Amino acid sequence: MEQAKQTEKTDFSELNATFRIADGVARNDDLDVKSPFLRLGGDGAIDIGKGRIDYTARATVTGTAAGQGGAELAALKGLTVPVKLSGPFEAVDWKVQWSAVAAGALQNKVEDKLKQKIGEKLGASPAEPGASAPKPKDVLKEKLLKGLFK
Repeated sequence: MEQAKQTEKTDFSELNATFRIADGVARNDDLDVKSPFLRLGGDGAIDIGKGRIDYTARATVTGTAAGQGGAELAALKGLTVPVKLSGPFEAVDWKVQWSAVAAGALQNKVEDKLKQKIGEKLGASPAEPGASAPKPKDVLKEKLLKGLFK
């Protein structure tokens, strides 16, 4: 296992969360943490009296930059990775919920295919390698505007 270095850090630009505390248990269902490349949400409970946590954090990569794990992060862009945190504070256990990761990856792939098919139906030509394909919404808007001003 590799130790974190003191010089490594993640800068966050925003953090919002509300907690409801009753009977020594803090409950949260709206964690919202933002950084330039990452969004973090979550929900669960922290039992302050018993020193235990039962929380699910959901990390989503939103962007990448060269020199900051660019290629590795690009493969995860838009994919949400839920991590279940549970157990006593002094020995918190964590598990990636891989079934949710796989379901999210499949959904992203299906959405990409649907967008491609819709683009083809709207008359968008296939993009050249390395070029970004026009968005179906943009193609539709262009066709509608051309129809209005004939």
